[in-house]
Amino acid sequence: MNTTESSTGELNDSHQGQAHGAEANSKDAQDKWIASDYEVFTLRDKVSLLEKQLKDSKIQLLNVKSTSIEYQNLYNVVCSEVRNTKTHIVGLKETVFNVKSRANIAEANCKLFTETNSKLNEEFNLLKGDGQCLWKWICLRNS
Repeated sequence: MNTTESSTGELNDSHQGQAHGAEANSKDAQDKWIASDYEVFTLRDKVSLLEKQLKDSKIQLLNVKSTSIEYQNLYNVVCSEVRNTKTHIVGLKETVFNVKSRANIAEANCKLFTETNSKLNEEFNLLKGDGQCLWKWICLRNS
């Protein structure tokens, strides 16, 4: 073999080695690209799922806020009703106290009137008896 042929053979071998190396590098790069493409696809799915969950969470938060506001308003109404009811109860207790006081006064007056009536009846009966005696005496005198 001659030097030119030998150099060409070496060059060919070198080029073939480089070609095999480039082919191997290309295959590695393609495998990495496929793996990263799959990873990008998977990440897009995850991002899409997370965006949907975020949207659902925002809707739930709005619903909870709305419900919370409704419950707060309801709580305020109930508290107001409780205050009004307490005030009404206090008023009713005062009325009951006043009625009891008037009933006690009326009962005392009733006892007083009963005693006075009883005394007046006794005096009336005495006067009636005295009047009958006086009438009999007048009748006897005129006869």
